[in-house]
Amino acid sequence: MYPGGDYQQGEGYPGSPAQPPANYPQSPYPYPQQQPTYPQPTYPQQPAYPPQPPTSQPQPGQPYQGQPQPGYQQPTYPPGLGYPAPPPRKSSRSPVILVAAVAVVAMLAVVGVAIFVVVKSGKKDDPHPPIANGSSSPSTGPSAKKAPEPSEGLTVGKGSVHVDIYVDYGCPPCSNFEQAAGYDLTNYVSQNKITLSIHPVAFIDERSKNQYSSRAAAAVACANDGDKLLDYSKYLLEHQPDEDTAGPENDELISDGRAIGLGNDFANCVNTGAKKSWVTQATSAANGNGVQSVPAAFVNGNKVNATKADVVNAVTSAS
Repeated sequence: MYPGGDYQQGEGYPGSPAQPPANYPQSPYPYPQQQPTYPQPTYPQQPAYPPQPPTSQPQPGQPYQGQPQPGYQQPTYPPGLGYPAPPPRKSSRSPVILVAAVAVVAMLAVVGVAIFVVVKSGKKDDPHPPIANGSSSPSTGPSAKKAPEPSEGLTVGKGSVHVDIYVDYGCPPCSNFEQAAGYDLTNYVSQNKITLSIHPVAFIDERSKNQYSSRAAAAVACANDGDKLLDYSKYLLEHQPDEDTAGPENDELISDGRAIGLGNDFANCVNTGAKKSWVTQATSAANGNGVQSVPAAFVNGNKVNATKADVVNAVTSAS
């Protein structure tokens, strides 16, 4: 019980003090009516801190926007170039590439020399190896020249006077004519004075036991394809077999050709009989042109006696 007046507070819990009654004796100590004021402390103004630099990198072409650090000059970059590229790194592969290139060139040079040696020696894929007992260069193949017409014979020279000689390689008079006039006719050809046509025919083929006349005439046609017409024709006439005997077989004809420089193409032409049908047609054409016996000679289409004197006189008169 709080003493005084009618105002009561709950037991044991003092409430806020009630106003004293008007007739309540005043305390000899004055009650302060106003709380004393205390001076508030003053603090110095907060210091200003520099702004923090931006966390993002500067864009190309823009100056650095952050606060520069003391003693460091921030660079500016021109527009369009961006940041400067790092210096190029020196490649360590250049010496390796150079060594590899030198090795490749050396290898190609070795291969080239090896191919040259193989081809030169005629030991690899060489269809015409060097020929024993003859020329080291193979003859021209049968297909390399245009096949002459059987009626025109085998022609050499480019002279203005045309001379045609019909010959059977099995007849003795043909051999005699060659020995007499062959040298002059060859000189006329080399001087481009005449155009000479040799007509190999087989008039006396039946008088040989192995058809030498037709086989020899075919061999001469094969030699013409190898550009050895006059040489081979002269050789056969100068080494003619005896009349009414068997003439040389194909292997002997081939061996004779090799002796004057004819090669494998000539040998194949003889062995296969590639020109035998041409000889048959040439013989028929000779008969059709009025040739009844051999040897026969014509100068510019006019028949002359098959002697050296008559042929030389006719050529001289026509020149």
